[in-house]
Amino acid sequence: MAEKLILEGFKPFVGKHCEPTAVRRALDYHGLTLSEETLLGLGGG
Repeated sequence: MAEKLILEGFKPFVGKHCEPTAVRRALDYHGLTLSEETLLGLGGG
């Protein structure tokens, strides 16, 4: 079983689409801010 990853201080929020919103928050946590729309486009969806 994979080890759990805990992002201290991570603040979730509601978006329009769950997958790009989750990716956006993880990237934002690491200092890369992209819009949900950009991530949706990059994902081809």
